[in-house]
Amino acid sequence: MVSDETELWGNQLCGLVAVRGIVTLSEDTLWLEHSCSGIELEFEGSQLILEMAADPSASDDVWFEIQSAGKEKTFRKKYKANRKPERICAIKCGTVKRQRITVIKRTEKKYGRVGLRRVFCTGRLLCYRAEERELIGFIGDSISCGYGNEGFSLLHPFSTKYENGLKAFPYLFCRMLNADYEIMAYSGMGVWRSHRDFLGETAEKQYNTERMEYLQPRRKKMVCIHLGTNDSPYIKSENDRKAFEQAYVSLLDRVREWEPDAYIVCATGPMRCRAAASIERICSEIRARGDRRIFYVPLFQKWYDGIGKGGHPTHFAQARIAKQLYHFCKREMEWEN
Repeated sequence: MVSDETELWGNQLCGLVAVRGIVTLSEDTLWLEHSCSGIELEFEGSQLILEMAADPSASDDVWFEIQSAGKEKTFRKKYKANRKPERICAIKCGTVKRQRITVIKRTEKKYGRVGLRRVFCTGRLLCYRAEERELIGFIGDSISCGYGNEGFSLLHPFSTKYENGLKAFPYLFCRMLNADYEIMAYSGMGVWRSHRDFLGETAEKQYNTERMEYLQPRRKKMVCIHLGTNDSPYIKSENDRKAFEQAYVSLLDRVREWEPDAYIVCATGPMRCRAAASIERICSEIRARGDRRIFYVPLFQKWYDGIGKGGHPTHFAQARIAKQLYHFCKREMEWEN
């Protein structure tokens, strides 16, 4: 517990705050890495100020929210992180109150990170220990990030302002199950071939790198792989299909190696995915060989859900496929909340 006109740097917050998603510590700053990564803290007092900054190497605007913690959001506000550190008054009230807030990232890692550098409080920053819940991992692309899900025009250019991971299906799904999450998703990432705008590695290499660097060591209940859309334009021949399937099986082998007891759910849709039949067949063959903890599920949207920026699912469609995945898991895995 820390009290009375206190200034704390990011490294001093370790042990006082709860972490959601993937958060790293570097140069006295707590960095929110991927979509929906966040920090939850509890405060008793009259004023709480957070010093936030975007990664200097960010390639686009990076957005985050400050919101009240828990299921009922009494307040939430969106902010654009500046590369120059900026102080934000998160709580200010005339009387001493006890509140819990979350600082959470909306934008995917591809465009940059957002850091919590310092906390200034008038009152007491309490040591908050969140309950340990089942952990679910996601490996995905732009659909998992919520690319363009707050826009409603196929023609307008994409802006990170309209990307909201908090309205994408991985985050919504985990909230339905009251589960913790790790979301490793990049717009453009493929299994065999990535989109021309994505300068990173293909999925398995990216997963290998990040798994070694900072993914949580504790076992996951489930890993959802939502990939294949970005490979689709390159699958034009039988040799291409075989190359894709080889890369997909290799990714599955690596995930199973690191998560021997987890359910693995391979999902496709709602955007067109030419690789869907291959993925379904791979899952069926692995199940026939005895691994009954792997599943395939196609996800669908309705025409009236609309189309978001860049032809991506709107937040209405994202909510729909989150429910589809939820009901599938409850039925096939007998999952208890």
